[in-house]
Amino acid sequence: MNKGLVIILIITITSIISCKRSDCDDCFTPPETFMMMIVDKDTGEDLLDEKTYFTDSIEIYYLQNEERKNAPFQIEHLNSYEKVIKSEHIPWLSVGGNKTFYIQLNYIDTDTLYLHVAEYLHYCCRSFPYVEATINGNDIEMNNIGILLLKK
Repeated sequence: MNKGLVIILIITITSIISCKRSDCDDCFTPPETFMMMIVDKDTGEDLLDEKTYFTDSIEIYYLQNEERKNAPFQIEHLNSYEKVIKSEHIPWLSVGGNKTFYIQLNYIDTDTLYLHVAEYLHYCCRSFPYVEATINGNDIEMNNIGILLLKK
């Protein structure tokens, strides 16, 4: 085969591949922010009301090599009477291998959250959908705006 033709073929293939790789950078969907409310199982009322559960006593953690690690989160007002626990870190921790989290509401009440966020690569588009979410071994419900509900 002609050396000039081989070089042109290599340059053409390399430029096609490099163009596709640069397109991949624009095709990235991060996981949705983890959002959860703690609500009364009968009435649906928010229990982060500083009477039932106090926001400053809540911790979310996971175990890594048998060591307790805190998962970063914040509590924000959803509206004037409801609060939501939010974290952009928890989904990424799930992708990274940590799937079991513990939600400590006070010194006697701790719930187990299993969160599986997967990484999918379709052609060169990368996305991170929620695959499974359970609380204490049961499927976790979601409200009409996509917030997970821990019912107590």
